[in-house]
Amino acid sequence: KHFFYAIWRNKPYDSLREAMEYLDRIDDSGNYKYKEYIALRNTFPIIFYPMYAFQGAIIGSTFGELWWTQHKAFYLDDLKRKKKKEERRLKLALKHQDLERAKNERIEEEMVRQRMGVLFYLTPWRRALERQRMARIAAWEDELDR
Repeated sequence: KHFFYAIWRNKPYDSLREAMEYLDRIDDSGNYKYKEYIALRNTFPIIFYPMYAFQGAIIGSTFGELWWTQHKAFYLDDLKRKKKKEERRLKLALKHQDLERAKNERIEEEMVRQRMGVLFYLTPWRRALERQRMARIAAWEDELDR
């Protein structure tokens, strides 16, 4: 709030006073979220005018508007490229996890088949019970290894 008053040289317009009251209603501590700033900018655009004018002056006096536009486009393209790369990496990791899970399930199924022998084919309803037994045995072995 002090920043806004300093910019307007302690002669705030009515809309500026309304904006300050709006900020006080949102959060008295002075900490504001991005959405609150966007709402403030849309409701009271005059508050941010000095900052936008300063930004325009900096853009015009440094590299020019064309350079900044191209730089912004390059930056956004780079962000998109990084996001796509991360998405591909995550998809590959998920695919690897799925393949690993399927491999473990095949190994487990083969172990059940070996333990049950011919009963694996004759009594398929007992396979779940055998899997539970194997899980308990594995838990006991883990406990003994500790």
